[in-house]
Amino acid sequence: SDWRHLQIEYKGALGFRNLMFVCISSSVQRSVYKDLVLLLQKDRFISAKQLKTKGEMSFENDSLVEGGCQSQMHNGSNYREIRQFQSDHHLVRFYFVTRIYSDYMQSILEDFQRGMKPDVVIVNSCVWDISRYNSRWISDYKDNLEKFFGRLRDIMPEETLIIWNLAMPVGERIRGGFLVPEVPAHLRFDVVEANFYSGTLADEYGLDVLDLHFQFRFSLQHRTNDGVHWNALAHRRITTLLLQHAAQAWGVIWPAPLTSVGDEVSSHTKKGQSMLSYYKLGLVMKGDERSRIFIIPTFLSSSAGRGSHPVWSESSPLVHQHLWLRCPTSSPKGSGGHWPHSTPHPGKDKYTNCIFHSHLLSF
Repeated sequence: SDWRHLQIEYKGALGFRNLMFVCISSSVQRSVYKDLVLLLQKDRFISAKQLKTKGEMSFENDSLVEGGCQSQMHNGSNYREIRQFQSDHHLVRFYFVTRIYSDYMQSILEDFQRGMKPDVVIVNSCVWDISRYNSRWISDYKDNLEKFFGRLRDIMPEETLIIWNLAMPVGERIRGGFLVPEVPAHLRFDVVEANFYSGTLADEYGLDVLDLHFQFRFSLQHRTNDGVHWNALAHRRITTLLLQHAAQAWGVIWPAPLTSVGDEVSSHTKKGQSMLSYYKLGLVMKGDERSRIFIIPTFLSSSAGRGSHPVWSESSPLVHQHLWLRCPTSSPKGSGGHWPHSTPHPGKDKYTNCIFHSHLLSF
């Protein structure tokens, strides 16, 4: 049942202790932030009202630290909203952005350069970039992606796990407050093209790529009527995918992890321990030998064709040639993969005055 799966995901989320997560994106990723904040505290789904609300002073014990209802609420490209959830063991921050590289994005990156370094960065920017600034968006978008990825890599330590989320499928008819009437009907095809460019560049810069477009191509029933946003079940699936990947990147076994194929959800157990389903393929190396993470079908490299190869098997040429995600090898005790910072975060930045050591608890 959905409730049983929810209990498993809640237990798994609690294992991520003393970590700093940062989400940078627009409204869809704000919902990703909200679902993560909720899951770290309660074993329930986010409500439709909570998904729709923006700029509120507080959501599930978080706080609005800048923008939102503290200033003028609008749907323009200069809308600002920074949120933060802080507990004894977690720090989760969200930045609302409407362009992947801008003066505002530079100021965000400068904050990280001077202050706290996150353990996980979850980032995306697409629909605004390709629909609000220039009808000939390709050149600008590519240039801005290169600037952003290069700057992000310069600032973040190697231990930081950076996940680039590809934009989710948008509808043929889109109704949303942030979209202008001139947005063409072929936006859904532009999103596919933009995903190809951004995923390719992200892979070249050594970022992990989560292809949400591929993941949700057969789950459109979970998209809301505006053609852009998604319901609570979809967002819980996104959260699970992200946490599964973080656990795998850090060499931690996720408790009875779930994988989704269409609308079916299953867990895999071996010798009393919970194992990710792709272990069954026998293609994941453990211990000192593992310098890259092989994940199927959740995380796809940028060259995997964006859903053009729907049949997955051990003999698939795409499996052997394209689905490798980069992962640093400088992890403690030869564990392979990214690893949370072993030194304390800096004492404070302009939003936070908390100090804790990053330490990932095993389950």
